[in-house]
Amino acid sequence: ISSSATTSMSGSYGLVVTDGNSCSSATSSTSISVSSPPNAGSLSGSTSSIGVSQTVQLTTSGSAGGNWESNDASIASVNSSGLVTGVSVGSTNITYTVAGSGGCSDDVASYSISILGSISSGNWSNTSTWAGGVKPTAGQNITILHDVTVDESTADLGNLTINSGTNLSVGAFTLEVSGTLDNNGTISIANSSSVVDVDGEYDATGGNTIFSAAGRLQLGGTATSLGTLTELTGTVEYDGGTQNVLSEDYYNLVIDQSGNKTAQGVINVANDMTISNSASFLTSTNTIDVSGTTTVGATLEIGNALYNSRGGFSATGNINFSHGGGKLRFYTVSPTSLGTLDNTLGTVVYMSGATNVLSDDYYTLTIDDGGTAKTLQGDANIAGNLNIKSGNQLNLGSNKMTTTGTSDIDGTLNISTGTYDANGAFDATGGSVTFTDAGRLELAGTVTSLGTFTPSTGKVIYNGGAQNVLAENYSNLTFRGSGVKTASGNINVSNELVIRSSATFDIAATTTTVTGTTYVNSSGTLSISTGTFDANGTFNASGTPVGDVTFTGAGNLELGSTVTSLGNYTGSNSTILFNGSSAQTINAGSGFTVDNLTVNNASGVTLNNDVTVNSTLTLTSGDIISTSTNKLSIKGSVSG
Repeated sequence: ISSSATTSMSGSYGLVVTDGNSCSSATSSTSISVSSPPNAGSLSGSTSSIGVSQTVQLTTSGSAGGNWESNDASIASVNSSGLVTGVSVGSTNITYTVAGSGGCSDDVASYSISILGSISSGNWSNTSTWAGGVKPTAGQNITILHDVTVDESTADLGNLTINSGTNLSVGAFTLEVSGTLDNNGTISIANSSSVVDVDGEYDATGGNTIFSAAGRLQLGGTATSLGTLTELTGTVEYDGGTQNVLSEDYYNLVIDQSGNKTAQGVINVANDMTISNSASFLTSTNTIDVSGTTTVGATLEIGNALYNSRGGFSATGNINFSHGGGKLRFYTVSPTSLGTLDNTLGTVVYMSGATNVLSDDYYTLTIDDGGTAKTLQGDANIAGNLNIKSGNQLNLGSNKMTTTGTSDIDGTLNISTGTYDANGAFDATGGSVTFTDAGRLELAGTVTSLGTFTPSTGKVIYNGGAQNVLAENYSNLTFRGSGVKTASGNINVSNELVIRSSATFDIAATTTTVTGTTYVNSSGTLSISTGTFDANGTFNASGTPVGDVTFTGAGNLELGSTVTSLGNYTGSNSTILFNGSSAQTINAGSGFTVDNLTVNNASGVTLNNDVTVNSTLTLTSGDIISTSTNKLSIKGSVSG
């Protein structure tokens, strides 16, 4: 009896044979095992060419558990998981074998791999420099094993490895690497037109990056290390997305293309720094020192760090501060523009040589480092504080500077015809406030000191709420705003004193002497307690309604010139002295009552309204001249 059976599936099967005669009991059986054929599949990898020491991972579409081998391990090795490593320049096959069983033969898949690189020193363009006599083509992974000079622009390579002890010198051409450039030897950028453009990682750990001319190294991926950097006149450009900017001594540094580029440590730039094309450069907590020009066309963000600009600064982009401790300092050369400046945090510092203080909106502004005086170039607003350090001078010129926070003047604030408007505390202890013309100093907060004060023809205005008025020699003194302004000592005013509407000036127990005109405007108040107000010039409290002259104690009002109006006069405990050198008149509207009245004017005093003297009329020199319509009532005594 003969028979056959076919199956497409592996496994164990039973076979039963029955006699075809009528004897149904004549049978026989056996067991048969069927094995699957081996399947090595097909092999694939990201590339079929690598350089020496570079790797590529191969995979199979076949069965797992096979054996990886290299036909020539001196060219390429492979481990048990299919990772191929280039050993030397050349080509070989990597095989993957799945063993057969049950009579099946082994199944073998093969993958051709080329290890590319230089085989001798020479020029890039010379085919004899390369394995197989073929120059590297686009996407290939190359290893530089000899000294090679790039004498033409290269194809856009895959990965490039420069072995230790070898030098790749780039002439007036472009070396392009789309993958990783692993520099274990030396890359020399030898011409002003040289460009090394790396889109992937740049790692020169243990190697050297040398600029011998003003060429360019463009880094589009992760910069792990620049090795030993010799910058000379070259430019390093970070032009990827989000990147870390290595702590280094650069010659020129360019931050380009969108994405945050963050300093990883102290950075020194011997020449120029440029931030452009939507890029953001973040200092983090690191000091950045630029000897040349800084150009900001995108965003400079200063954290808790110093950014020192020593050779000029120009911004059309954004200057941001992410920390209150951040400082932007200008040395030697004045900035020309600050772009859009953050005025919510940070400090801008003008150091020695940076003499032009730009018109802008600052948060904190500091004048420091001595040298030639700094001069404001236009109106400026300071949301935080102004600090003028000892030995420094800020000239306002004809401009206005408004400070919301504290004004700390340890040096000199010089005001010509401009205005300094201090809305916060003002303290010039140890410093100076100098007027050189008819400028204005407006003080709305607590005033601790005006330092060494030179009034010239300037005007000081106290325009806050309740304030203490410093004992000082003023040229012009004005009071504005509600709240009582109280003299803290004797005050001399060589020109005008003005009390505006709703303002009150209280001389308390001190003496205020005004050489020029005293104006008490409509609804303004001159309040005298036990002190003396000595008006040597015209006294005018007229207005609609008139101003108020109020005595709250036994104080004195001395009038040495024309009295246009005493306004709404209240002074039952007061003493008024008319001591002019020419004829004077008493003008007090509907009349007034005074405790004591003294005339010491040889030309006499004429009544233009009723006057009541509750205590003593003293005629030291001159007469009181009364008309038929104006009465002088004396309830006390008369002397003189």
